Amino acid sequence: MNADIEVNKSASSVLYLEQTESDIISLEEVVAIFFKRLWVIVLTAALVFAAAILFYHFKLKDSYTSTATISLANASGDQDSSQSLNRELLQSEIQIIKSELIAKKAAESLGLHKEAGWVYPLEPKANLSDDELDIYINAAAQNLLSRITVEPLGRSYVLSVSATASTPLEAVKMANGISDKYLAWRKSNYSNDTEAATALSQSRIDELAEALDAKERELARLRADSGVLARGGSSVAEQRINRAENSFAEAKQEFEERDLDYHRAVASNGSWDRLLASGLVENTAVLNQLRQQQVVLNQELKELTTQYGDKHPDVISKNAEILQLNNRMEVEAESIVETLKAKRDAAQARMNSSNENLTSARLDLRRSNTDQVKIGSIEREIATLRSQYDRYVLELSATADNKVVYEDPARIVNAAVPALYSNKPSLFMFIALGSVLGLVCGAGAAVVLEATDDKFYGASSVWSKLNKRAIASVPDLNTRELANLENPDLRSVVGYAVARPMSAFAESIRVILSSIGAVRPLENGHVISITSSVPNEGKSTLSLSLGRVAAIAGFKVLLIDCDVRRRMAAKISGVKAERGIVHVLKGECTWKEAAYKDNHSQLTVIPAVIYKAEEGEEVYNLDTKQLDEVLVEMKEFYDLIILDGPPVLAMADSLGLAAIADTNLMVIRSRSSEEKTVQTAIRQINTATDEDNVAIVLNRVVKGKLGRVSYDDSLYYGYAEKNYYHD
Repeated sequence: MNADIEVNKSASSVLYLEQTESDIISLEEVVAIFFKRLWVIVLTAALVFAAAILFYHFKLKDSYTSTATISLANASGDQDSSQSLNRELLQSEIQIIKSELIAKKAAESLGLHKEAGWVYPLEPKANLSDDELDIYINAAAQNLLSRITVEPLGRSYVLSVSATASTPLEAVKMANGISDKYLAWRKSNYSNDTEAATALSQSRIDELAEALDAKERELARLRADSGVLARGGSSVAEQRINRAENSFAEAKQEFEERDLDYHRAVASNGSWDRLLASGLVENTAVLNQLRQQQVVLNQELKELTTQYGDKHPDVISKNAEILQLNNRMEVEAESIVETLKAKRDAAQARMNSSNENLTSARLDLRRSNTDQVKIGSIEREIATLRSQYDRYVLELSATADNKVVYEDPARIVNAAVPALYSNKPSLFMFIALGSVLGLVCGAGAAVVLEATDDKFYGASSVWSKLNKRAIASVPDLNTRELANLENPDLRSVVGYAVARPMSAFAESIRVILSSIGAVRPLENGHVISITSSVPNEGKSTLSLSLGRVAAIAGFKVLLIDCDVRRRMAAKISGVKAERGIVHVLKGECTWKEAAYKDNHSQLTVIPAVIYKAEEGEEVYNLDTKQLDEVLVEMKEFYDLIILDGPPVLAMADSLGLAAIADTNLMVIRSRSSEEKTVQTAIRQINTATDEDNVAIVLNRVVKGKLGRVSYDDSLYYGYAEKNYYHD
């Protein structure tokens, strides 16, 4: 018996299994998503690729870049060999080349202000006034600057002046024009006149002398303020830290000793013997005298008590005298403890003061270290300034003796030449980039759609969205498959399993029976409630197909149509009845009188028929408690009882049916049911039954896309090997 229970528990875990595997997506799932979203990927990739090609042809224009190089060094190639590369100098020269002054001179000399493309949105004019000429030249200069790039070449005093234009010759004209005007400006500003060179050198010498004097004063002040070095090779701050650390260590030791004495006194709890034994009492003579008086008074009290009793006036007087002495001794003990506490507090204050001095000394040391860094930086600046000062002094001396004539070292090393190739990327490269970008965007669109899609496509999507396995995937049947059936009475979905018992459709129904039978044998009136979250999921069709396949397999099966609003079982089975399940529950007939035999199997059907109450209104609800009582008798005659219930979110009857059923099947329609709707329906059934006993059946799965959607579907391998199933 126990073994059977364990088997049923194991099988039940298979039927209602929740997801426990890793959340890492497998390669098979990636492939499935790829095929499912293939149209999105292809369409997005095609649109992006087309946009890239259109952008290439209509937005990207041919452009050419020509470059001239200018050297700022002299003929020997040594601008300032004694010093490192002066980046400030390079940046200054770059800003001069890209200035409006140079651009205006170049634009005017090249006649750019007369061309329409250079003064847009202005219109070119033949005769311009002085004010208009300045406006047009300024517009052409701004356009010219937007096409000029100036950069240093490596760690050198060589600058590259690059110009970009729609034609190679125009780019050459712009680069060389800017370079020529820059050199002309330098020549006009740096004359070879000896007096101008002398004045320039003298001005620079004065500036350097003033800067040197300021830096040396700052260095002297910083050294004096920080006391960087003291006698013995250590800094003043370091010596102060040593003294502060020694002082703090002594104060801390004294505090620990005073704190120990105080706590020992407190631990004595006023005991004179403990105080005297601890060695904490300094005036021991007074305490010993008080102790002796206490002994004498106690002895006298004992004698008087023995002689006269407790009530005698002398005994009372003696007790008062002893009490007074004890109070005095307590006061003395408290005074001793307070004295020790005061000494401890004083030691603690000295320790805190020493600690503050130590912290202050450490801060001074950090400031001293910072000052040392500043001193080193200032010393290096002074060395640089002094070197420059000495050089200018030598130049001034040579100029004064007419030994040196200043000559501008800047010159054009390489003039710009026409570019052979356009800057526009090659079409082949753009096609490759467009293809890659299109595929990336297509994959991204597919991922977004997959993440936001709340529909069910296969067993894997049921697993990922509901955390449950689908016990079976029932394929969808198209009209051609139904039209090929020989028997016209069976040319419907519910008749397909009867007409084609070896088809994949019939096999999927048998998978449902096998899964349910693994939990509990299909005998003794096993009750199966079949429902869905919303209408049009195919639950009634599945209920009748399940009943017929089970009946063909030899089971005694009863199908009860409990959806009294839609009453689909009678319609799709062809049963014509006057009494149904509501008449049975109302007591107007027995369940056997309302039962009908199916025309194509041994299935017994109790349909749902319109029932009108005495007031003439139709009844759309079932008394599930009464039905549960009727089921007790039905179970004696049938192995399997199928309850075709209404949708969970449409009518409350389905929850009552779920509570009285042994197995609950939730039908989900592929590509139609929504995740949140199904989750809500399952949650309501679990609440009504106080357990998680809902099995999932995925209905109307498109056969041609089954493998692309999921490799977990029960019929995937059947469709992969189409010859396995035959009619």
